[in-house]
Amino acid sequence: LAVSGSVTGAGNAGAEILFKIPVSGDSETGAAIRGVKFASGEGDSSGELQFLCTDNDETLDLRLKADMVGVAVQGAGSTLAYPSSGDAFIVSTSGNATTFVVNNSSGKVGIGSRGPEELLTVEDSESATTIQINNNATTGDPQLAFALSDTKKFTMGVDDSDGDKFKIGTTSVAASTRLTIDSSGNVGIGETSPTYNLHISSTGDAALFLEADTDSGAESNNPFVKL
Repeated sequence: LAVSGSVTGAGNAGAEILFKIPVSGDSETGAAIRGVKFASGEGDSSGELQFLCTDNDETLDLRLKADMVGVAVQGAGSTLAYPSSGDAFIVSTSGNATTFVVNNSSGKVGIGSRGPEELLTVEDSESATTIQINNNATTGDPQLAFALSDTKKFTMGVDDSDGDKFKIGTTSVAASTRLTIDSSGNVGIGETSPTYNLHISSTGDAALFLEADTDSGAESNNPFVKL
């Protein structure tokens, strides 16, 4: 399949494979694949492969396109997104033109952000931006782990098998638990069943160290516990 001729200036042209499926009482056109060539100037052009679909009419709507940089997926009613702007992969929806982005040069991922500054950047304009980790298992623990050289050092999350307490442990929330917060708001340090607002437990000495005036100033700051 080829298209003869040339493209100049800011024009574009390309070949199309059109799929027509006769349906009683409905349009025949079902989908199309287009290969498009864009010319932005003399000796400067780029190609794009487009995949289009129809609904209840003959209008073809762009749903996926690929160019020399990346791939863009278009949701129904979304604003057109262009991977050639520097994104290897982008998903555009009716609610957000940059729902999901993978930057081509940095590999950074953006959710709601076109220019992610970190490995994962989450951006939202709602009153609260929330990331939810949900576990549907009978005794599953939603967790977030921190590792160095593929070795987990600290893990925090909810221990479903222990009264849904929030815990910070090592390789899991239940392993060498360092901090616990129960449903009553009691906090345990070295104690997974705190019975007081602050419950410190240790197999050795249990110490609470308060230090004041660490800037060595002339203030009369004193460490104290108010009862």
